[in-house]
Amino acid sequence: MSNKIAYCVMLLLLFFMLTPAMAEYPDCTECDLYPLGDPPGDGICDLSDARAFYHGNAGWGQPRVDPPGPYYRCDLNEDGVCDPADSAIFREAYLRGACRIGVVECDLVPDEPDPVIAQGGTLEFDLYLHNKTSDPQDVKVPANVTLPNSSKYPLAGYLFPLGGGDISLADSQERIDTLSLGIPTGAPLGKYKYNAYVGQSGEGLLDSCCLEFVVVEVDDDECVECTINDDCGPREYCKKAVGDCEGTGCCAPRPSLMDCERVPNTGVCGCDTKRYADACEAARKGVNVACEGPCPCP
Repeated sequence: MSNKIAYCVMLLLLFFMLTPAMAEYPDCTECDLYPLGDPPGDGICDLSDARAFYHGNAGWGQPRVDPPGPYYRCDLNEDGVCDPADSAIFREAYLRGACRIGVVECDLVPDEPDPVIAQGGTLEFDLYLHNKTSDPQDVKVPANVTLPNSSKYPLAGYLFPLGGGDISLADSQERIDTLSLGIPTGAPLGKYKYNAYVGQSGEGLLDSCCLEFVVVEVDDDECVECTINDDCGPREYCKKAVGDCEGTGCCAPRPSLMDCERVPNTGVCGCDTKRYADACEAARKGVNVACEGPCPCP
């Protein structure tokens, strides 16, 4: 009798030990449909399951075939038909991180944690791509920016930080690209989100990643001293007083074309001895003003 009690106690202890661990792994059977079997699946949700679900079901809207025969199971909510409701169930399960081993994963890592960028400054970050498979993969990485008012930039289409073509990753390759995003001088203040999407022709979205940053006003009292433009950021120039072409200045954002549209054309001579419509136009090209009026200066 005592042995039976000890055995039951041991089983209870084992149950309580395993229960928390089991809770860490959600039920992934809703997306683990391949390979066929009874039950189907191999314990993970991957591209084979997506192909099985989206391309193997010839009978959308038709009564389910059970056993599946030449088709794959598609009636996930067991209402007798395969329809968009089943697609929603599959997609939600397939995109659960705990259910899926990624094909190509991405991450965005800023140069500094919690980046704060002044208007006209530059956000610098690394884009990390990791091919998690033992096969070469070709992907595209479009991106967009979520503005403080929740709208997207660009409004239509995407940015392509790595170009618009395919990016080829060798088997198990990890790739890191250092990128930058110029912040316009008139950008709204507040919190932004840079979003990158890893896609593959015929397979849709493989992964997505994002980073948040805050845009603030330029602090006019803070001067980063410089003597030439190379001392400043990519979208900045070394701003100096009129007539000072060789001295020390402060790094300042280059105005945009829109910034210069409302500036009257007074005519100035730049420190590069070229004539510009006005000081704003010269600054847009990263040039300081040698004098007002035509070149050469008196």
